[in-house]
Amino acid sequence: MGFERDEEFAKEVENYFGEYVSTFRSKSNQVRADLFKEGDGLVAHVSFAQGFTSGSVDDPYLTELKAFADEKGLGSNFRLLMSGS
Repeated sequence: MGFERDEEFAKEVENYFGEYVSTFRSKSNQVRADLFKEGDGLVAHVSFAQGFTSGSVDDPYLTELKAFADEKGLGSNFRLLMSGS
């Protein structure tokens, strides 16, 4: 899976959340993160597939999200907003 920019999604959300950068989907689609630039940082709005929580997913995602933020030069001010439990 990985990172992919969704232009239609960008049009829908940029007025509410700021500059949309990309969407991350984990290898088994257990985790989705929509990434937005906020000032000199990056905010990942993380959600989990039905039946999963932050403590039950098997797919790696935190390392990939942080690496992406670092690649964009936004890693020093990287935040996660977690949906669900």
